[in-house]
Amino acid sequence: MLLSLSIRNLFRHRWRFLINILVVMVASCLLVVALGQIGGINRTLTQSVTNTLTGHLVIKPESAPVDFFQFTSSKKLPVIATDDVGKVLSSIKSQPFVEAASERVRFGSLIGDDNQSEPAMIIAVNPETEGLVCTDLTDIIAPLKNGENAAISSYLSKKTRLSKGESIVVFSETPNDSFNAAEYTLADIVNTPVLIDEFINNVFFINIDTAHELLYLDGEATEIVVRVKPEFQDKETIGALAKQLNASLANDFPELKAYAYFEVETSIENISVIAEGMGVIQVGTIILVMLVTVLILTSITLHERRFEIGTLMSIGMTPGKLTTMFMLEVFLKVVIGYLVGFLLGVAILSGINLAGGIQAANQVDQYIYGGKVMFPVINISGSLLGGLLVIGVSMLVTWTTCHKAGRQNLVSLLSNKK
Repeated sequence: MLLSLSIRNLFRHRWRFLINILVVMVASCLLVVALGQIGGINRTLTQSVTNTLTGHLVIKPESAPVDFFQFTSSKKLPVIATDDVGKVLSSIKSQPFVEAASERVRFGSLIGDDNQSEPAMIIAVNPETEGLVCTDLTDIIAPLKNGENAAISSYLSKKTRLSKGESIVVFSETPNDSFNAAEYTLADIVNTPVLIDEFINNVFFINIDTAHELLYLDGEATEIVVRVKPEFQDKETIGALAKQLNASLANDFPELKAYAYFEVETSIENISVIAEGMGVIQVGTIILVMLVTVLILTSITLHERRFEIGTLMSIGMTPGKLTTMFMLEVFLKVVIGYLVGFLLGVAILSGINLAGGIQAANQVDQYIYGGKVMFPVINISGSLLGGLLVIGVSMLVTWTTCHKAGRQNLVSLLSNKK
């Protein structure tokens, strides 16, 4: 009886019912979109790092700097021996979770000319395998397959005013301690196409064979990067795989250590924490506004319906039943509004993804969204948990307000007829 009475009351006041639904719907839609944006930013950050800089796993000598951007100038780096490079690659590729692996030679340097030089990171890659590991580098390293052996980031190109055809002087310390700092001139080999250069500012790519020649190396590498299969690409699994890989390396290659991408690119953790913090503030504000709105609308509704409350109490309805009736009304409003808003939010996020994601219009937007294109994530569990929180608090607010109304003087309630 109370349920049918609650439903009847909803449709007796259609405009009030629709306004309540609209308010909850808009708030829940914003909540779904906000959660989707937070998830999308974090996923884009991760993909930008793993697709461009590090792969999912990085194997390097344990004595080497861990963080990918830990140095900005010329430094010596320990190397993996030539024989070990081949053996490690063969061992890794036999692992069931590995999709691709590639060797690298990475070192710091200064590039420029007599009048201007710029600290930069040199990444020497194998053009036949690197694009399989760091997929966003495919276009960047394409020239390295065609006889050209260098590609400079557009950021560094603009900053140093270097362009194709100009000479680039590379000052580097070789990883081999028997050689002193050397100076090399690379001419007519500079190209400027770069993807995601907001994350790789001072970076200069060359063919790994060129690095071997410049650094007097004979097949050695400073690191081996690994891409895992899609079903293993969540953060927890990758962390577990790094430990598993270290256990297998311990016997034959005790001087090497495997790191997960979030260990070698620590800045992603800091950016992710900032994104999460901003998201918590945004989501918390939306939920708070929704709850305050429910409280205000419930209080206004009860104030306007004091005569109805008095009438129901005069014919024998107890304060408990009265409270239950109003709680059912609010429950139906919140649930209907939230579900409609949830579906609308999912539709908006799906539409954004189908349209090609959120395109970053400028450098500021690229940092906000974690890359040039951000695809929101539909966070069903988080959205539903937010809905349950709103429903639960709404019920508590309604119970408190109705309990107070049920204790009012009956004569006072009946004198409020309009």
